[in-house]
Amino acid sequence: MSFQEELLVRAAKICPRLVFPEGGEPRVVEALQEIERRGIARPIVIGGAGGIVPTDDHRLGRVAVHLRERRPDKIADDATAVALAADPLRFAAGLVAIGEADGCVSGAVATTGDVIRAGLLALGTAPGVALVSSSFYMAFPDDRVFTFTDCAVVPDPCADQLVAIAYAAALARRALVGDEPRVAFLSYSTKGSAAGPKVDKVREAAELFRVRHPEIVSAEPLSQEQLR
Repeated sequence: MSFQEELLVRAAKICPRLVFPEGGEPRVVEALQEIERRGIARPIVIGGAGGIVPTDDHRLGRVAVHLRERRPDKIADDATAVALAADPLRFAAGLVAIGEADGCVSGAVATTGDVIRAGLLALGTAPGVALVSSSFYMAFPDDRVFTFTDCAVVPDPCADQLVAIAYAAALARRALVGDEPRVAFLSYSTKGSAAGPKVDKVREAAELFRVRHPEIVSAEPLSQEQLR
């Protein structure tokens, strides 16, 4: 069974409640039809033909209260909270936060930044996590799966941030792929073909990662002999 096939089997067993805040987007409509055909989730659709309208939904008030309780410094009154909660992205994230959905799928129309901001407002980060980052998974025909991180959120991370990003990606891979992660840090320098602050930063991150997370296998640094 391939990685993708296994994911579909696992999804069908759980059949999570997934909220889609971009119900009017044609690609989302097509995806929803496929999800229904495969029986891999219970969609909650916002917008589009037949989708939820947040201002008409009985959960709007609960989402608004939740948002105001999370950010009383930013949301000064009930009217502001309701206006924020009525936004499809924030309403979708709010449904996850109050336990009315298990996850949210968005970004077909909304920007990455808007999706992340909605998630941070309604949910925040996991305990002990201060940096938001991203990963994507590349599955090859021979069933190898590679995780690449960070590819969309942190444009120029420092060495400490690279370590935090790599660790978060390793933990996510264990949960999603189910194997033991092996971590490598990449730069534009091939076996020492280039030098400079950006290359030094990546090498420093690799060394820090080995010290801070020795339980996770990481690529060995190249020796001076290999660099020549």
